Amino acid sequence: MFARDSFSSNSSWGPVSNNKRFELTRPALALDPVVRQGWITIPAGAVIRTLADPNGDGDQMIDVIWDGRMLAMLAIEVATGGREIIG
Repeated sequence: MFARDSFSSNSSWGPVSNNKRFELTRPALALDPVVRQGWITIPAGAVIRTLADPNGDGDQMIDVIWDGRMLAMLAIEVATGGREIIG
């Protein structure tokens, strides 16, 4: 089911791209634009789906879906704290 870790020192965020699913290996922060407090914690083991490619360095935000909610996460959080789900 899991083919590889999402982060590779040989690629520049290539594996973190649109419409891919990742299981988080550690808790991660995400920004919820609807909730007034803003930041929420997505627990380890959660599955997220990316909606768009990051458009720059690892400090760029990407849109993700988790638990039916659209959120924004740092691309580096997905790249270093997630495993791509293949299949």
